[in-house]
Amino acid sequence: PGSMGRESRVSAPTLPDIRGIGRNPASGARSSNNFKRDNRRREGMSETRKRARTGNEEEACAPAAKNPQSPESTCVAAAVAKIAELQAELEALKQSHSVVVNELNAKVNTLQESLSSTLQWVRVRVEALKQSHGVAVNELNGKVDALQTKNESLTSALQWAYAVEEIPRQHWLERGHDEDYADAMENLLSSMEESIKDLRMGTVSENEFGENMIKIEFILQDEVENYIHADQDETLMPYWKELAAALRHWSEYHADDKRLEVEIVYIEMPKAVLDILRPAFKQSRIERVYFENCRHSNHSSGYMADFFKQVLQSNHFITRVSFGILEFAQEDVKTVCGAIESRNAGSQPIEGLGMVNCFENGIDTQTLKTILASITTSRTGNVVLNLSFNGMSSREA
Repeated sequence: PGSMGRESRVSAPTLPDIRGIGRNPASGARSSNNFKRDNRRREGMSETRKRARTGNEEEACAPAAKNPQSPESTCVAAAVAKIAELQAELEALKQSHSVVVNELNAKVNTLQESLSSTLQWVRVRVEALKQSHGVAVNELNGKVDALQTKNESLTSALQWAYAVEEIPRQHWLERGHDEDYADAMENLLSSMEESIKDLRMGTVSENEFGENMIKIEFILQDEVENYIHADQDETLMPYWKELAAALRHWSEYHADDKRLEVEIVYIEMPKAVLDILRPAFKQSRIERVYFENCRHSNHSSGYMADFFKQVLQSNHFITRVSFGILEFAQEDVKTVCGAIESRNAGSQPIEGLGMVNCFENGIDTQTLKTILASITTSRTGNVVLNLSFNGMSSREA
């Protein structure tokens, strides 16, 4: 028994308190009950700590959750509210971002359309500038070519002026003419050179009516003061050629809105001279033509009429034609009047015709009717007709 008592004491450290043995049984009963209650309390606390260590947070926090006013409950509620607030802000930011993106897209589209329109305008403008540049270049090239042509023409005129051989007085004397004729020929050639220079330089003078006029005139009278005409001579051909070139040059470079009156007086005009002058008279800005005593030989009597027929048909600047002391046959009159009728049928009618002392035996009725029929076709209503010194009878007049 002694040994068993020792073994019991070692293996059972939680034996009942023996200090109450021998005391009042009631007090012993209370002690026993208290012991049991304490023991259960210790077991409960041990179980709670065990659950906390094993990670059962729900059961560990359950006692605290039962109290809504606990700090843990307040923290959770604040977190939930903050999350809701952040979610609301996020949604608002999403909506705001969507609006901003839409606005930016709209601005980008507008900018793209504007840029596309601007680029299109720039392309059109560039093409227009290219065309304008091309036109300007062509115009400049044309002006350069014109100036070059003008310069070449002036150079040619100067070369001619310096290269032309002066016709000595002896030439005319050897042809059977006297000293007065030689003097008159020198004056004629000098006046032709002056007229050519004025046409080339654009310095043509005006007459008393304010008209630009070129007058090639041979002035010589005999003992009874009758005018003598100059005979055609081969040495005069270079002068006629240069005069024709100068007429074209003036018309192209100096005329502007002006027109010329050309008079050739008392100089023989054979076919060879008319052939040289015809192209210039057909193209130049000539308004009035007056040929006086430009006697032509019998074998070329029709050339003068044919010359004016071609000139009047081609050059509509010419509105007045006059002849003086030139013999015209009836067929020549028909040729000239036919050209006048043709012009009057168009938009540039003839405004004046003069045939002074052009019919050796007087003008006959048929010729007069031909002339009157031609000029009355003019629609200007104000045509000048000069038939002086033609020996008309009172009936014809």
